[in-house]
Amino acid sequence: MLTIQDAVSEAFSSLKLTPRDGQDQICVSVLEAFLTHQKSIVVVDAPTGSGKSVIGVVVSKALGLLTDPSEPTSVMITATNSLAKQYERDFKASDTVYPLYGAGNYPCTLREEVLKKAFTAESCYKKSRYFYTAVEPLLGDAAEEHCGKCEFAISRSRKATDSMIVTNYAYFIIDRMYMQKIADADPGCGPTTFQKRPLFIFDEAHLINEMFVNHNAIFFSEARSREYLKDLGQLFGEDAPVVANYENTFRIILENIERSTIGPKNVEKFVGMLHRFYSFMHDTFEQRANWSKTEADYDRLHGVRHKYHGLFCKTDDYFKFKYEVAVHCDQVAGELSVKPIFVKECFNHLRSKYNLFLSATLSKEFIYETLALTDSDVEYVRVPYAFNAGDKRVRIPKRDTMLKLNYQTLKDPAVIKRLAELCSIYAGLHPDESGLIVTTSFDLAERIADQLVSPHQVILHKRGERVEQAVTALKQRSSPSVLISPTLFEGIDLPGEESRFQIIAKAPYYSLADKRMSVIMRKHRQIYAMMNIMRLTQGLGRSTRFKGDTSTSYFIDKNITRLFNSKHNLWKGQFSVQKDFQP
Repeated sequence: MLTIQDAVSEAFSSLKLTPRDGQDQICVSVLEAFLTHQKSIVVVDAPTGSGKSVIGVVVSKALGLLTDPSEPTSVMITATNSLAKQYERDFKASDTVYPLYGAGNYPCTLREEVLKKAFTAESCYKKSRYFYTAVEPLLGDAAEEHCGKCEFAISRSRKATDSMIVTNYAYFIIDRMYMQKIADADPGCGPTTFQKRPLFIFDEAHLINEMFVNHNAIFFSEARSREYLKDLGQLFGEDAPVVANYENTFRIILENIERSTIGPKNVEKFVGMLHRFYSFMHDTFEQRANWSKTEADYDRLHGVRHKYHGLFCKTDDYFKFKYEVAVHCDQVAGELSVKPIFVKECFNHLRSKYNLFLSATLSKEFIYETLALTDSDVEYVRVPYAFNAGDKRVRIPKRDTMLKLNYQTLKDPAVIKRLAELCSIYAGLHPDESGLIVTTSFDLAERIADQLVSPHQVILHKRGERVEQAVTALKQRSSPSVLISPTLFEGIDLPGEESRFQIIAKAPYYSLADKRMSVIMRKHRQIYAMMNIMRLTQGLGRSTRFKGDTSTSYFIDKNITRLFNSKHNLWKGQFSVQKDFQP
């Protein structure tokens, strides 16, 4: 009989990997927690550079060997598609990890053949009446030839068979909360889901709550009501009774937003109004799209149907899962927002038999409170901190040279000028090295960039651009450069010479203007503090990615120092700190 130790050794060998820094024993400890201690959740508390991805993949492989090697074993969930692609690259030699993305990431070669334009699988019309009456007769066998090689269709087939799938949180949440619901209702014909896989691996597990909230947030506004009525009018005519009916529905919701009379106790009524509308629009546009007579009609109708499908999923999940929400009526903007506060008991719908959390910043108090877990569920496996003492250097200037930045002080041009000057000074200490200036908003990034005086080439991450594009630009520059962005606290990997310094311009507090954050601050003060500390700590680790990889971080805002020194900061011992720093 195969032992856990033997399974781990065999997994490393089959993956063509050599364990380092005790990775094999960590994997053994994880599997013992699952199989011997009967824990459903294991948290691997591992600092940056300890090889969390290797641990996750080896645990998956070894678990398959110990249970049923012929069955699919696991899903690895990452924050972004770029991280999923990184997993695929890292383990390409063993062909172990298969990436799975949303339909918009797969090209449709059939439609490109017909229209000579780029299309994705989101615009697939294979199952529509239009395909069978217009496209297939035109292309004949060529249609099936394209569809037989469709990357999207192949990926959905491999979803059911490959041992280890890697995907992003958005796709994973859709699978667990919406697609699984359809599969349960129609076991014979429902979609393939992740349910049968015994192991879910949550990379960057400290992000589970934020990913869940971003996916399930519901918004409605005056601008959206106009957009919805326009869609209705194009389909039925502006004077149709159905348009007048929904116009009245939207008016009722907007009047209540204006009076700020929508709250947690009655929000279900208004979400229900939107739910019925989204369901009607999704069904109607799907039917019309399938009976399209022209390519242009199909694209227009299918695109609108896709929009309402996403909106319907959000409201449908709200009624099915009954999570606690924060409700905000913005009377000035005329907008309603409804957001889950935490995942809480909904995690029961996300979890599998075994669940592996990987993170460098995940405390027991945080996951117990936000995911409704207990000691009976969880075992921690702590990975020793292996970096050298000076790998992560933090420079805290003398207090009287630092700024106190908040919403009010940032309105002062003199404060912005001084902030840009300090960024220039600290960047100037690294004239031959690349680095980061980490802000908390695109507006602040732009204002710093406008006044920055630096020997570096400046890469400004602008609103609407993907952060991956900006990071790639930094990686590809041949001369010292500085990247300025508000989205560098998580999921960015800049080892070695790619980045040697990072300037934290402002304390990364989650905004209390967000009603959800206001509720967390009021009802869960310690959790709010920990969320901010985790965000800062993650940000400080972007440029030190392995043992011996050094970087220096500079604080400008006094509030950063307060966060860093907080009693809730469990990770400050990982940094070499110089206080009263003077350049």
